[in-house]
Amino acid sequence: MSRWFVPFLLSVPAVAWAADAPAPDMVVRMAQGILDTVVFGLLGIGLLIFGYKAFAWSVKWNLDKELEHDHNTSVAIVVGAMFIGVSIIIAAVITS
Repeated sequence: MSRWFVPFLLSVPAVAWAADAPAPDMVVRMAQGILDTVVFGLLGIGLLIFGYKAFAWSVKWNLDKELEHDHNTSVAIVVGAMFIGVSIIIAAVITS
């Protein structure tokens, strides 16, 4: 180890001890941020599933059959593009 590293390691606990504990306000904001992330994530996933179901209802063919049994690549690309588009819209709405 280099010469400067050992004094640095010895000073880290002293600096950590001298610093104040995280303010309760910071802990509350962090918990609120985690809760917001979980709630909006679940809301976004739910809206994405609703968008898929609405798209499946609006087309005249059976979307699930085309994807699962026929392995229709074209339908998979369209559904993937629909997922990306709806995800961008949901993200824009949630962040605004």
